[in-house]
Amino acid sequence: MHRVTTFHRILLLALAALLAIPHAVMAQSGDATLSALALTTGGGTSLTLSPTFSANTMAYRVFVQNDTTSIVVTATKNDDGATVAIAGDTDTTTPGTATLALSEGVNTVTITVTAEDNTTATYTIKVARAAGAPTADPMAAFTANLTVDLNGNLLGYNKTNGTGALVPRSFEILGNTYTLNRLEYDPVDKKLPLGFEGFEGLGLLSVIIALSGSGVVVHFGDQVQDWRDSLPDQFDLDWTFGEVVLIKLFTNPPDQVTGVQVIPKHGQLEVTWERPIGARGYKVEWKSGVETFADAETDGRQAILEDDEDTSYTITGVTNGTEYMVRVIATNDTGDSTPSDIVKGTPPGTGLTARLVEKNPVDGSGGRLHYVFDLKLSTAISKSFKDMRDYVFTVTDGEIVKAQRIHKKRRRLPGTTKFATFSNHWRMEVRPETDDGEVIVAMTANQACNLDGALCDPDGRLLLNAPSLTLNASYPTLSIRDATANEDDGWLRFTVTASRPSQRYYIVYDFETISGGTAIEGTDYLARPKYSDWMDKREVRQRPFVRIIDDTVNDNGETVKVKISNARLMDGNGNTLRTLTITRAEATGTIANSDPMPQAYMARFGRTVAVRVVEQVKKRIAAPRDPGFEGRVAGWHLRRSLERDIAQGFLNRLGGMAAGGHRASGGNLDIAKLLRMAVGGRGDVLTGSAFTLNREMRRGSVLSFWSNGSHSDFSGREGTLSLNGAVRSLLFGFDYAKGSLMTGLTLAHSRGHGRYADIDNGQLASLVTGLYPWLGYRATDRITLWGVTGYGKGALRLTPGAGGVLETGLSMAMAAAGLRGELTSVGGFGLAFKTDALGVAMANADVAGPAGNLAATRALVTRLRAGLEASRSYALGGGMSLQPRLEVGLRHDGGDAETGAGVDLAGSLIALNPLSGLSADMRVRTLLVHQAKGFQDKGVAISFSYNPQPSTPLGFVAQVAPSWGGQAISGAEALWNRETMERFGASGRHAPEGRFKADLGYGLPVGRRFVGTPKIGFRTSEYGRDYQAGYGLELLNRERLHFELDVDVQHRELLNGADYGVLARGALRW
Repeated sequence: MHRVTTFHRILLLALAALLAIPHAVMAQSGDATLSALALTTGGGTSLTLSPTFSANTMAYRVFVQNDTTSIVVTATKNDDGATVAIAGDTDTTTPGTATLALSEGVNTVTITVTAEDNTTATYTIKVARAAGAPTADPMAAFTANLTVDLNGNLLGYNKTNGTGALVPRSFEILGNTYTLNRLEYDPVDKKLPLGFEGFEGLGLLSVIIALSGSGVVVHFGDQVQDWRDSLPDQFDLDWTFGEVVLIKLFTNPPDQVTGVQVIPKHGQLEVTWERPIGARGYKVEWKSGVETFADAETDGRQAILEDDEDTSYTITGVTNGTEYMVRVIATNDTGDSTPSDIVKGTPPGTGLTARLVEKNPVDGSGGRLHYVFDLKLSTAISKSFKDMRDYVFTVTDGEIVKAQRIHKKRRRLPGTTKFATFSNHWRMEVRPETDDGEVIVAMTANQACNLDGALCDPDGRLLLNAPSLTLNASYPTLSIRDATANEDDGWLRFTVTASRPSQRYYIVYDFETISGGTAIEGTDYLARPKYSDWMDKREVRQRPFVRIIDDTVNDNGETVKVKISNARLMDGNGNTLRTLTITRAEATGTIANSDPMPQAYMARFGRTVAVRVVEQVKKRIAAPRDPGFEGRVAGWHLRRSLERDIAQGFLNRLGGMAAGGHRASGGNLDIAKLLRMAVGGRGDVLTGSAFTLNREMRRGSVLSFWSNGSHSDFSGREGTLSLNGAVRSLLFGFDYAKGSLMTGLTLAHSRGHGRYADIDNGQLASLVTGLYPWLGYRATDRITLWGVTGYGKGALRLTPGAGGVLETGLSMAMAAAGLRGELTSVGGFGLAFKTDALGVAMANADVAGPAGNLAATRALVTRLRAGLEASRSYALGGGMSLQPRLEVGLRHDGGDAETGAGVDLAGSLIALNPLSGLSADMRVRTLLVHQAKGFQDKGVAISFSYNPQPSTPLGFVAQVAPSWGGQAISGAEALWNRETMERFGASGRHAPEGRFKADLGYGLPVGRRFVGTPKIGFRTSEYGRDYQAGYGLELLNRERLHFELDVDVQHRELLNGADYGVLARGALRW
């Protein structure tokens, strides 16, 4: 028997949904509107509709001349499923287009639009065609001088009398009787347009009366004027054409304005009045307190209206709570009327304000959805449930069925002993007339407090605003928001939000990752194929996610693009009920991180380069400046005529690299192994190469040119990250010394290589070339100060273990300064002090490409050092001497590499017996204080040597030096010479133990001027064992010329194999 699982249930629901989909039926459209309506004459000339066409405007009018006998009507339906019928259209082959004949006068065109669901709408156009020209010339028949009666009598002209005298208001022209009624005079154009009260105010003829001397000349023409907007309300606009002429001529000021009313409102006064006879325009004036109407115009308290039909004005900018007096004056070309009676009004103070907020709908009685909204008032009011439900709101297509106080408090009514319940927050429930139908609720402002439905605060102040709200069962819309997460969080969580909850159904949508982001799929994040996610009933928020892949590379700001689609409502059976709108379908996820790569490497690489520059500057300050040349290449002494020997030795050295297994597969040199070679110094091309050339200038100054190479290793740990690397530097420079002042310029070219391991692993390579000017100054015989700064640029390559190669630019800036001084030196006692400070800043540019992304980062490193040493010499009998020494060193490293501080104490005792050639050196050191809790570091070293003839290189020389623990050199040097405090404190382990060193040699004369010394040596350390055998040649007399040449054969037994090589060193000084 098979068990029905959740998976089976979901599968059945999905099948049911698929079976239901084909049976969905599209609803019929109820759109019965036009999208366009156009008229042309039979000759193709476009005609202008009045007003301009709008789908919701149903009536239009058009005027045409008498020579237009037909028109073409084109009606374009808005919905393809609708039909259009034009009355009088006999040609059914072109629906929506009809050619219609026109009669003189008014022609009515009817257009009926029927929607798919049989909803209809009717558009009408009244087309006025002008009458034919009269048989007689109207210009000649209707021209005369008319006398203006100052009493405002109406003048007319009768063809039969021809005298221009007063005539009855009704007169006859060309057999037609006209009644002279009103005429409006325009003083600017000095014209009196005269229009016939034809159909709907469209005059088919016009009269222009212009001033001519002391009389008025009337011209009868065929110009057309539209008088519809100028006709008074009491006239019927449907008169028959040609019966009445309107003329009005003013010769006296207007009558006084009456019926003035002032309605105070918050911050304003609404003024209304009745139109008097003879008004051409109005002046509205107001004042308060001691203000006068005489100053109203200059004080900005006067408004001028030029339309006599405007019988209302709203005064704004008035002060609430202040009483104002208002009057209105009518104007025309003759003058102003008598001011109206003064009416007073006081704008209310800060009144009551309301806000309507839609809430989530609820299930009402009978299964119908009820809408809910909140009324929020600025001040709590006392109102009954019945008033709030039945009177306060105007409800369209619905009914308020419930009113509820959300916040309430009982308190005394102002001026009474009665108590009432006050509330500023009400919740209203509305039942729509139809299922899911739209309902509009609205409020009315500025109603008197004694009216039903009026809202007033306890102080009687009115409701100032009239908010309204449209409620409907609009379906939810979905949107997705951007997201941000740290890389080590593991997830990018986006937020999908529904505009409102679904009360009855589930909201379902599809979620997926898409292309377009800067993050790399599979390297920075795991792609999410499209899948469906659900929101439960009444749920409005979900958090779909994308998995982030953590790494060690600082690729801050990478982005992942996601998308939601196919939003729909589904019932509990898995049936899709309808699709939903997505207002924002795509979002961007930003991955923020501060991973250590390449910052950790840059900090250590830059610090190593800067330390090499600083050490070289200090060497140049302390270097002798005897004129001459000294140099070597890969340990070979450099002098003229030895170019071939040097080249041969250099090639032999490279051959030793290959023989020792340092060549990578494919025939290319393995740079990593090359950088990890032993730093013995004498066989390496860079570290074993140097030269110095000093040339004496005028007045005792010396100009020096020099070069030097160096090799340094570094390692570090930051949390779970381990990092190691090597740096090789080649430095060139020149300096100038005169007296106590020294200055120079150093050019340094450094290359580095490193590896890291954490949650992933990778390799880095870098190079920087920079210029570093420096300055040294001997303030006294005992005190020397120095400083150096500089800037370099180069490149950085990062190769993650699971990604492409990332290459970018690299820059470096550094500065350092120091001081060394002998504090005292008296009677064999000496006290010396030295200190320096170093700061390095590294920066790389950002990288964005198909291989991956790398954020722009900065790495800062600081170092502070100080040391103090005291020594004393004692002379004993028999030529024996003792030299005790006590030293203390202090150092602090900070920034983005290893950090830490420590204090070291060390002592040494040197015993010498020149007569016997024996000497002993014992050194002890211990770490007193360190930031790493529980860390300890101690070291002991003892050295015995025998040289019976120290004044000559001839004879037997031997040295034995065992050591235990950490470095046993002096405390100041132990801390001073380390790259960082990391090897002290970061690991928390003791330094290696059990080191041993032994050397034996014997100097023999070679000819009369040279000494040859065969020698052997043996060394052990935590890294392995070294066996050495060699031969050295040097001058016997070294007073004027010093010459040395050493060749050693070395065999090294390492933990992971063996290595061997030939080391050569040469030196010449004069």
